[in-house]
Amino acid sequence: MSNGDGTPVARGGNTNTVNGKVVPIIFVPGVMGSRLSRPDGGGYWDPDNPSVMVPLLAASAPIEGIALHADNGVIVMENEADRFWGGVAQGFYGHALQTLQDPSHWGGNTCNVYACGYDWRQSNANSGQALQQRIARVLSLEEGAEKVIIVTHSMGGLVTRSACKSGSGCLVLGVVHVVQPAVGAVVAYRRYKTGAQTGMGDGNPALVRILGNTAFMYQRITHGLLGPAELLPSNSHPPSPYNSTHWLTWDADLQNSFPWPPTNIYDTYREASGRVGLFCAAEDSYIAGEIGKCIDGAESFHADMGTWFHDPTYVIASTGHETDVGVDLANETHMFGDDTAEVNETLLGLTRRTYMAGDGTVPIGSQTVLGVPPSNQRVPPQAPEHADVLGSDDVLNNVIDCVNQLLALP
Repeated sequence: MSNGDGTPVARGGNTNTVNGKVVPIIFVPGVMGSRLSRPDGGGYWDPDNPSVMVPLLAASAPIEGIALHADNGVIVMENEADRFWGGVAQGFYGHALQTLQDPSHWGGNTCNVYACGYDWRQSNANSGQALQQRIARVLSLEEGAEKVIIVTHSMGGLVTRSACKSGSGCLVLGVVHVVQPAVGAVVAYRRYKTGAQTGMGDGNPALVRILGNTAFMYQRITHGLLGPAELLPSNSHPPSPYNSTHWLTWDADLQNSFPWPPTNIYDTYREASGRVGLFCAAEDSYIAGEIGKCIDGAESFHADMGTWFHDPTYVIASTGHETDVGVDLANETHMFGDDTAEVNETLLGLTRRTYMAGDGTVPIGSQTVLGVPPSNQRVPPQAPEHADVLGSDDVLNNVIDCVNQLLALP
């Protein structure tokens, strides 16, 4: 059942407690996929609204970075009347939500679809607490429901694993993760060196401008974003598939100062000259300090999470797209302080290793690193790249099949 505009009513669908189960589905989006507003209702981050996003294109890096800092209060643009769908970007996820809401998929079971947008700037542990509250609220709304099924996209998988590990797992029948960067993604490190680049597969010109298309801009725009920092490769990130060595390497000259391979990748990120670390502290001590806080938070989050997953879990992965799987560093002259030049790899002394082993953003190894049984892993042929994967009916059919497998559990 839906309103005239296609959005759901609070308890849409026909509840059937005689012939089937009542198991709500909660969808958890990826990073930057939630719609956020200022507490006074003003626009903050809304991919569905160009009038909110265009000013970010025009802002300078320092101004944009201050605006996006996690210390600034925001609210998720959602309400209970539409089962919280308004909190996620419909341009990215509307088709998936409508598809999953179709009751014909669920064989007489009632699986109303809810969403859980979240403040993606915060740690995924904080967002996990918000999801715990959403799980409890959804169960209170759905008469006869005892557990929920969670479907995630990208970083939403980290949010969900945190929520389940922190106590809500007993209320979750099962989880379906779609292209989750379970232990991070190499691209998250590389962008600190190059900025976001259209030519490196980092998105369209508008997106890379918002993220920062130089190292200088990228660091100043993202310095206060705790959740995205948890997408940096953790100590559990698998080796590069092209040579089975650590995903991050540096040459003999750098090894004189920085022994390789790194024993704790977060110490590498904190290296203060920027030759192997994420920043040069001498250039901007405030930015360095804020990035350092993000690194500390990421280390703590992944030390707690490791490769833990809720049982049962299904994994849907995408591969066959050119994806950053490794970075090789030479004895570089860092260029973090240049706020205009788009740094080319040769000048920087950086070699970007790519391989057709991922979804264009997340290496297949990170998507599948959890100890999920092979029978619970799906890799749909020709699945789209990371951002577009849930626009694919083939991928959604796999999600539907996984949900039905969970519904068949005793």
